[in-house]
Amino acid sequence: MKTRAIVAVTAVLMIALAGCAAPAVPVQTVTPTEPAVEPPVGVGTIPSDEEIAAALATPLDVAADQISVVSVEPVDWPDACLGVYTPDVMCLQVITPGYRIVVDANGQQVEVHTNQDLSVVVEAGPEEPPSGASTVPSDEEVIKVLADKLGVSADQVSVVSVEPVDWPNSCLGVDTMEVMCAEVITPGYRIIADINGQQVELHSNEDLSVVLPVELFTPEPPSGAAAPASYDPADIYAAVIRQVYTVDHTFGQPPNFPIIYLVRTTDDSVGASGAPANGQTIAPADQERISAALTDLPAEFVWVDSADDVPRDAQGAVADRGAIITVGNITPQADGALHVPASIYIAMLAAGGQTYVLENAGNGWEITGTTGPIWIS
Repeated sequence: MKTRAIVAVTAVLMIALAGCAAPAVPVQTVTPTEPAVEPPVGVGTIPSDEEIAAALATPLDVAADQISVVSVEPVDWPDACLGVYTPDVMCLQVITPGYRIVVDANGQQVEVHTNQDLSVVVEAGPEEPPSGASTVPSDEEVIKVLADKLGVSADQVSVVSVEPVDWPNSCLGVDTMEVMCAEVITPGYRIIADINGQQVELHSNEDLSVVLPVELFTPEPPSGAAAPASYDPADIYAAVIRQVYTVDHTFGQPPNFPIIYLVRTTDDSVGASGAPANGQTIAPADQERISAALTDLPAEFVWVDSADDVPRDAQGAVADRGAIITVGNITPQADGALHVPASIYIAMLAAGGQTYVLENAGNGWEITGTTGPIWIS
């Protein structure tokens, strides 16, 4: 009897406790999801095939309806040159969002690199500079390069010393306020040369494609050399400005700058890092004639005392989709040619400069090429 009573009491307690227990909670099954794949920094949506065809038509010189897109890949390019190495061009080492695009253009497959808004298009090439010579270049190699870049004859150049150096930046240790230098170790050489009796120090990169004088060097024509043909400064500057605006504006498409600010003070350093500015004011009459010679271009040309006088937005870009063009002094050469530095500035990552060579072919002065380094950011 006692045993039955204990069992009965136990059963009653269990029933009571069951009645007080919390209701059962339904079990929810959670399916793990794959982590989201982040696009490269700054890259938004992939552009449409139509947008790509329209942007590539002019750089590739192919009609848009002849371009079909094979692939589009968002990429963070390692520099302002979109990962495409070009000799004599110094690229700002800054991450630049964009795309690697492969297209079929009129039956030919082409790879191009672009920035994010497709305003800059560069046909793909080597993405790394060549390794360069492992040994110090010979005197003959140095003399040939210096004669070509400094505009003197080879028999006027002798090598005093060549020393391998790891330069601290892309400007080869020759810095100016006008040029932004990427802080990246750049192998090269410190060259001391005797040029027509004048000892000059120059800094070069490893393959001698870029050679910068530590101080400005202006070669003197050898005795008996003919003086350069006469020239009109306004004509020369108008030709150079036209070339910068229509061709060498750092964009891979036709120019679209409705306003161009022309700096009336010359600056030789815009063509080569390390060159002193040697600023001189372009004569007011020449300024007027330069503007008149450029009236056929689709832009308003405005003269300013300094690039600092130009309105810019919060990111440093020239306001109202404009650009700044600065020219250097006109320097006659022993061979009768003229050298004129020039640069264009659109924004912090859209600028470039070089030194133009002009020759008189009998029917007027024409730009025939460039000399020395070309810089771009």
